[in-house]
Amino acid sequence: MAEEYYNPEDIRKASIAELNLIEMLKNVARQAEDTYTEVNGIVVSFLNKQLDVVKTHYVKARHMKNQTEELKDKAMEYLVRVSTSLLYKDVYRYVLIDLDKMSQNLDAIAYRLYLLADRGYTVDEGVATDIRGFMDKIREQLSVLTTAIEMLGINPKKSIEEAERIIRMEEDADQSYRELELKIFEEYNEKIPLLLVLKEVVDLLEETSDLARDAADNIKYIALHKV
Repeated sequence: MAEEYYNPEDIRKASIAELNLIEMLKNVARQAEDTYTEVNGIVVSFLNKQLDVVKTHYVKARHMKNQTEELKDKAMEYLVRVSTSLLYKDVYRYVLIDLDKMSQNLDAIAYRLYLLADRGYTVDEGVATDIRGFMDKIREQLSVLTTAIEMLGINPKKSIEEAERIIRMEEDADQSYRELELKIFEEYNEKIPLLLVLKEVVDLLEETSDLARDAADNIKYIALHKV
């Protein structure tokens, strides 16, 4: 059987295309992380009973979600153009989709808190404290995910380490989610509208944590082929 031949020019083009794609991926991840920071501010304002602040900042959160989507779309268009030269094009696509879904979840969280604030709902300090702690864990996941992506083209071993951290962090966040969910049912079983919407908010947060873990799995897969 004839020996397989790799054209050096094709390898060079693939390397450049992948570096460009990683840079675009970093931009999407940073924008998603910025969106999380904005939505975290909305959550904190709601928990602190600053309901007017929630309503004011919702518009900005929606705009930031749209910016994330635009960056994702540009990266997808680029991925289609260079797909024939990329070995792991589908894995990159999965990461982009996960980041976009995270941003959509964050927008959905902001909208639900906007609805609660508009109707004057508030939560007790005990539940508020647990929600803040849950938010902090997911914020750390997204920060580490951005680092894992940044290291992908520079230090693949570091990228793997950061991806593995995210996977472990998700397990801790999942435990917090289960405890928080139970507390919400216990505290607000007589306030059904508040219970249902708060349940949706923590469900969306938990799904965002899962998406970060899924993205980390895929980043780890790509990085393992670079070590």
